Amino acid sequence: MHRNRWEELDRNPLATAIAAGDHLYQLHIDGSIWIYTGTPCSASGCPGWSRLDANPAAAAIKAAGAELYQQHIDGTVWRYTGTPCSGNSCPFWALLDNNPRTSVIAAGASLFQLHEDPIYQTHKDGSLWRFEGTDCNGAFCPGWAQLDANRATVSVAAAAGQFYQLHSDGSIWRHIGAPCNGSSCLSWVELDNNPNARAIAAGGNQLYQLHSDGSIWRHNGVACNGASCPGWIALDRNSATRTIAAAGNLLYQLHSDGSIWRHDGVACNGASCPGWLLLDKNSSSVAIAAAGKDVFQLHKDGAIYRHNGVACSGSSCPGWFMLDDNPATAAIAAGGAGLIQLHKDGSIYRHEGVPCSGASCPSWRLLDDNPVSVSVSDTHIYQRHNNGTIWRYVGPPCSGASCPGWVRLDDNAATNSLVAGGPE
Repeated sequence: MHRNRWEELDRNPLATAIAAGDHLYQLHIDGSIWIYTGTPCSASGCPGWSRLDANPAAAAIKAAGAELYQQHIDGTVWRYTGTPCSGNSCPFWALLDNNPRTSVIAAGASLFQLHEDPIYQTHKDGSLWRFEGTDCNGAFCPGWAQLDANRATVSVAAAAGQFYQLHSDGSIWRHIGAPCNGSSCLSWVELDNNPNARAIAAGGNQLYQLHSDGSIWRHNGVACNGASCPGWIALDRNSATRTIAAAGNLLYQLHSDGSIWRHDGVACNGASCPGWLLLDKNSSSVAIAAAGKDVFQLHKDGAIYRHNGVACSGSSCPGWFMLDDNPATAAIAAGGAGLIQLHKDGSIYRHEGVPCSGASCPSWRLLDDNPVSVSVSDTHIYQRHNNGTIWRYVGPPCSGASCPGWVRLDDNAATNSLVAGGPE
């Protein structure tokens, strides 16, 4: 007789889980942290979790052996000292660091941290710049190192500390570390030289490109050798493809009919490209964003949805729950800081974790209310103004009409885009 070998431990689509030794932890999107206590789910619920913290500032958790750590959005790092919450009181965390430049932590035999998300900007002249860690002081913004000065640059992508650029001739390049030396910017390795390349996307340690015919390719790590660039594996050949989004080692695509697909890892075999799982088919979808294991979609009426992991079955695609339904929404971005939306009036909001209930979608926190904001980026939260200035969110959120939680990183009218590429 066949027996089910799996026990259900939880049913929360707003949680991510990590394990270390004999311990299982999860971080909820509202910032609360939980430890599994041993009781699996039953028909009445999933009672086997004890809360260790309830702080909306929590951005990530890491564990090793018997130690549990958390990183806050303000860069502070904390270690759990051993006692669960009592009601809403969760005092048992020890502060290990208080550096706003901390962007990621990793735990093994020791605890490590990386300062600053790599954040990059492009200028209208095609030059590329990386932020080196010094905020502006008045009108003086010295914290940028030039990486390239090429008018052929049309787009950039970054992930896991790697930075890539796409040129107008279809060539794709990876930066290998050193900034420019005067007018010499030699620290680039060519990965492809295909005039059909239309867009690039990066996630985890993977780089992808989208061609003008809709085909999608993944880089296998081999750089060009002269005119030969063999380092690409075909993942799809569909003329309906309009957009790709990557996060971690997951890749998604949006088709012109609004359908959304997730790659399952299988490359094309000749003309057959079976490695795609249908997640939705809604003609209202106009944009997708991905972070970690999550993918979000934006509808043309401003509604925002998050996928809960359930793929389509036949014509039914039930795997989405609504996070907002606001016609003012202009764009979304997703990353280590969660889900961010930009409104048409320039205001910026962060999702606090609770999906809509009927027509009510209250779970958004105002971070800024500035009519000159034109784009947002992920990992930590960055914004670009229409005058080229770049800002990083350090908290707190807005209080009434006051939104003080932003630090200026640059003040250059030539800036036309920015990307952030912290480790995933």
